[in-house]
Amino acid sequence: MTNIDFAYFVPQGSFQKDGSTHYEFAPTEHTASPWGTTLQHGAPPAALLTHALELEAANAGLIHGRFSRVTTEILSAVPLTPLTATARVVRPGKRISLLEAVVHDPATGRDVIKGSAWWLHTQELPELRRELAPKIPAPADTKRDDVFFNRWSGAYIDTIEVRRAMIPRPDISSRTPVPGFEGALSEVWEAGAFYWVKTDASVIAGQPDTPWLQVAKIVDSANGLGTGLSPEQWSFMNVDTSIYLNRLPVGEWIGILPDANYGPDGIGVTISRIYDEHGPIGTTNQSILIAAN
Repeated sequence: MTNIDFAYFVPQGSFQKDGSTHYEFAPTEHTASPWGTTLQHGAPPAALLTHALELEAANAGLIHGRFSRVTTEILSAVPLTPLTATARVVRPGKRISLLEAVVHDPATGRDVIKGSAWWLHTQELPELRRELAPKIPAPADTKRDDVFFNRWSGAYIDTIEVRRAMIPRPDISSRTPVPGFEGALSEVWEAGAFYWVKTDASVIAGQPDTPWLQVAKIVDSANGLGTGLSPEQWSFMNVDTSIYLNRLPVGEWIGILPDANYGPDGIGVTISRIYDEHGPIGTTNQSILIAAN
């Protein structure tokens, strides 16, 4: 269960500027990245941007609906320093609205993350429910992923629990070996792996997570989970994350079935199916920049 006192960000108030509300947040040490203790992992600020989008949707009276897609675009490394976030409705409508948000670093005067979301009107149509995706094991049928934790460390990584299961992937015809593999990582790459991820940390201190925040604070990790590359030999930075949800998650576990495809020019895409314990809930796509260390 999420602990509202164990969080990634602490709200610091708000102010008005140019007709918009700007919300102030202080990151906690739990946001720190594996790439450096002065930087944030991509997941917490992506969730912060999603929080700003949800605040604006509520302020705009967008009640009888939800986000179908949230895209986060990483403009620069996100420092572990106070940030502001603001959002606006750029395409208002009763059934369809488009919102945009920005996370800003006041110390440098730079925007560090921007993003957008489609808000769609909802209705009760249970007879239309349709969910097609590979079958996956329950969390109780998976084991702690020691490969992941042996590879990655950092304050954000310490807040998440990752479990893994190898599953048949008849939908994948072949996987080309990639330089940088060794040990258990080659097993993951060749056989395919499914992951359950959860964290007890809430996004905003003192506030329970919404279903969208439950997803946003985790799925940026799909790039690291799905890679076949060794982080000692390669960097593989995602510059964006687009999350699509056909329904909202229920429960604390988020399942990720990632596939990383790399082109011959140093650009890749990680495509992942997302699950809760009741089945598939959506997908996420990430653009990847690859470079040798």
